Amino acid sequence: MIETCQSSTRSFRAPDGGLMRGSLTLDAQTVGDLVSDAIIGCDESGRIAFWNDGATLLYGWPREQALGRDMDELLAMPKSPELAERWRVGRWEGECGRRQADGSAIDVSVRQQVHLADGDGAYLWEWSRRIPTPALAETSFSHAARISILGELTASIAHELNQPLAAILAFAQASLRWIERPEPEPAEAAILLHDIVADTRRASEIITRIRSMATKHDPAPQPIAINDLIGDALLIVRHECLERGVAVRTAFADALPLVMADRIQLQQVIVNLAINAVQAMAERRGGDRHLIVTTQAAGGTILIQVDDSGPGIAAVDQDQIFSSFFTTKSGGMGMGLPICRSIVQAHGGRITAENRADGARFSVTLPALV
Repeated sequence: MIETCQSSTRSFRAPDGGLMRGSLTLDAQTVGDLVSDAIIGCDESGRIAFWNDGATLLYGWPREQALGRDMDELLAMPKSPELAERWRVGRWEGECGRRQADGSAIDVSVRQQVHLADGDGAYLWEWSRRIPTPALAETSFSHAARISILGELTASIAHELNQPLAAILAFAQASLRWIERPEPEPAEAAILLHDIVADTRRASEIITRIRSMATKHDPAPQPIAINDLIGDALLIVRHECLERGVAVRTAFADALPLVMADRIQLQQVIVNLAINAVQAMAERRGGDRHLIVTTQAAGGTILIQVDDSGPGIAAVDQDQIFSSFFTTKSGGMGMGLPICRSIVQAHGGRITAENRADGARFSVTLPALV
């Protein structure tokens, strides 16, 4: 009997050896709802136990027809030594041909990871999507990551939006009192109405920032002033930093060249790096917590550096922090940094990570417009 996983929450623990270390809590239904890429899970016999809507869209088989089928046979997976070894090695990543329900062949990019369930055997989880044309493509994966970021910031967003709304209410009530006096004072009410307009605009700007992060969009590269973009990104995490006692400092170089970039995707990178830094510093007891973001021109490129005063990157993690599905967070999915790397590379840049004397540093290099 096959156990389907689409409405359960499982905690998977990786074994010693080549498999993923640490712990991962995966709510399969939530992931399936958020991500329109194909997500497939199968048991040790290779039979499909999870099949999301994205898999139906990509391959054509309805969930009820896919569950219980042998995944490699259903999708006509090519035979290769690497695929044969994936259960022992613990992961496989690459590109291959697959068969759709109508018999047509497509090329897909695939990531597979083996997890051990507590006392319940092993499961293979797979993310796959059709290989896009060489372009700056907006993927469902990166959009889902933005939604995940906003989910982590829900309380901060609510607080940020509540401040101008509370001010609007207070100013409106005061205006009514000026107008309803035996001798109305319209001039005083007019002053408060101007304050209401200002706070309404502030609330609208907050909503616009959040909506732009939440909306899936076609990439729109355009000349961008990187300092302004970073400033807007840091506004999204401002309250989160205040709540966790993190001081944010910036050191922006003047008169930087513009960069050709998709504003939302690049903003996603900065927000993700900032949140990672804030969460890393939360593990530190005592001492100052600071997040420092700097920019400078560097030989035809723009260099962005994000420094924190956290515990730094463990030596054993240095070579894999940008790997898909690798995470050191309890309940993390290991999506954020790989997506950041994909976005930066799609913009013709590179992203690196290193330790400093008192924390970690992430550096993003982007080509400058000349």
